Amino acid sequence: MENILEENIAYRQHNPKESMYQESIDCIQYLQKSGKDLLSQITEVRLKLNKKAIEWLKNSKPLQELPILLQMQDLPINNIEFNQLMKSYNNSQNLKLMIEGNKKKITVEEYKKTVLVINEMVSKIKKQNLSPLEQIMYAYDIVRDRVYLEEKEGEGYETSRDLTSVLLGDKIVCVGYANILDKILKCLNIRSQMVHLSNQETGIGHMRDVVYVNDAKYEIKAIYFLDPTWDSKRDNEDIDFINDYTYFCRTKEEMDALTKRQERTYEYRSFGHFNKDTKKKVLKIANGKEPRIIPGAIVNSLNNISKLIDKKDLIDIYTQYNAQDFEKYSYVQVNIDKLNIKELLNKIDEYTTIFCKTPFNC
Repeated sequence: MENILEENIAYRQHNPKESMYQESIDCIQYLQKSGKDLLSQITEVRLKLNKKAIEWLKNSKPLQELPILLQMQDLPINNIEFNQLMKSYNNSQNLKLMIEGNKKKITVEEYKKTVLVINEMVSKIKKQNLSPLEQIMYAYDIVRDRVYLEEKEGEGYETSRDLTSVLLGDKIVCVGYANILDKILKCLNIRSQMVHLSNQETGIGHMRDVVYVNDAKYEIKAIYFLDPTWDSKRDNEDIDFINDYTYFCRTKEEMDALTKRQERTYEYRSFGHFNKDTKKKVLKIANGKEPRIIPGAIVNSLNNISKLIDKKDLIDIYTQYNAQDFEKYSYVQVNIDKLNIKELLNKIDEYTTIFCKTPFNC
């Protein structure tokens, strides 16, 4: 067993993008063949939901008696693979799920309820003949029609933040608002991310959303930020909130100006180091003396913008470092000489036009 674990750990260090799926299978199969009662000592088997995992669970009766945690990458409205599993899996009480938007494990029934609520919201929007921007506005209105309410003393941190908890309960804070909006937009095939902001002086964080708007009707191709928390219903008697779009679809520059008026200062972990001067900074690095290094914060910002627009990283940091090195850094710096500088600068030009586009009047 030790050899199997060592081999898999070594393999994953050289293939950091691979999942733990094969490691889990190898270990369990080894225990099953050992002839000893070692399966009873397993506290949890973690698997990513895919066709191979389904077949393995269906065909292994001893495994169905073990606590299983299925890790799901997305929150699909109709997950064919999950439905296939449920048809043949007889012990769903032993099954827990980890879905995008949750920090806490949920049961099969909680998952079904979560999907049902999101599905109702998405269906309501899809029934209308709306452009992408109009869909974003409708989703924004649905989410902010909630009164900000923190969890009570003794309640879990996730009560007002996890997707399942905020959809099925009455507690919601900024993470909860951003979480729901992000999932609705993704189910509408609108590219979205949750954006974490931090205040180093106070230690208080905040969460909002960023979207890539590509709307032919309004001739808009831009990245905008949204803050459903700050545009949300103040109390149950508030009927004027629906007319207030102060924090709807703003550029980073404009959102920063609005935030400053509230005498708040936040740092963006995802996009804070990209602006109109980014190309000049990269050119200076390219034309400078060795080592020509792009700071990790700029790499991180470029990759987050690229994920929204092109659905992939602009700079593959895995080609620059092995897995052990990568784990040492939250932002990985990159040697510019290992990149195609012309292609990189062209992309930065494209992203600057989209990211710094003059905001529309809503």
